[in-house]
Amino acid sequence: VVSSRPKALLSNMILSPEAVALHGLLRKRGIPLVNFQHGVTPEISEANPHKALIFENMAADLAITFNEAFAELCRGNSYGGGKAVAAGLPGEYRRLSRRSAKRRARPTLWYVSTALYQGNEGRVHRGIADPDIVARELALVEEVLAKIPQHVVMKPYPAIRYLDSDPILDRARQAPNIKVYEDRLDFRYVAARADILLTSGATSTLSWCLASDLPTVFINRPDSMPLRPDLESAVGDAIFLFDGSAPDLHARLRLFFSRPFDEIRAEWQARASARHA
Repeated sequence: VVSSRPKALLSNMILSPEAVALHGLLRKRGIPLVNFQHGVTPEISEANPHKALIFENMAADLAITFNEAFAELCRGNSYGGGKAVAAGLPGEYRRLSRRSAKRRARPTLWYVSTALYQGNEGRVHRGIADPDIVARELALVEEVLAKIPQHVVMKPYPAIRYLDSDPILDRARQAPNIKVYEDRLDFRYVAARADILLTSGATSTLSWCLASDLPTVFINRPDSMPLRPDLESAVGDAIFLFDGSAPDLHARLRLFFSRPFDEIRAEWQARASARHA
């Protein structure tokens, strides 16, 4: 006979008011809450361990992580929290590369945006204010994506932004070579539609891009979710890394995306051992 009282509750919610309330309710009933790591972020990001301090073991009794690096961050969390143990990367990540893209006559670049601007000038998110995030996104669309030979799909982060029309997406729709991805699916479910990827910010999105094994261009912005400085060299060997603070960033990106795709793919394959490391 199976008891109606659960032995534990499994989740991947992170320190939302709902998660804190759930944890408190479960504690009163003696039911442990187990959180699973939802994406590779704190162990590669300079911002998270020093600013965000939002880890899976907060408002939880146990955190199951992908690796020992993140488990150690959880244990050292200055706000305390539950235990943390490393159990390895979920198989879902490893299966992503098997959904390989079909060879297309015209390569398709997917810009997987992590810019969570929300039309609120008073809000600072991921290091900078909303108007600055919007200005950067707009410049990337106008100075790079709309001026390169590839067909481009712009995939905004699946979150609510402006209540009215989004100015970035409106501008992207005006470019003849850009299509805005209108659905709200996570990137992992549509990765096979891309040939090459562009993203920025040391967030869990980068881990999904790497898991796809598609050529990935990463913009590292020092003031907004940057990589840990001690990882920049290794990441630069493994993927196509661009300094987001460089004054010629847009010109360098245009030049890179103007290269023959077969040349880009060959260089990506040559970096396989560095990515594995």
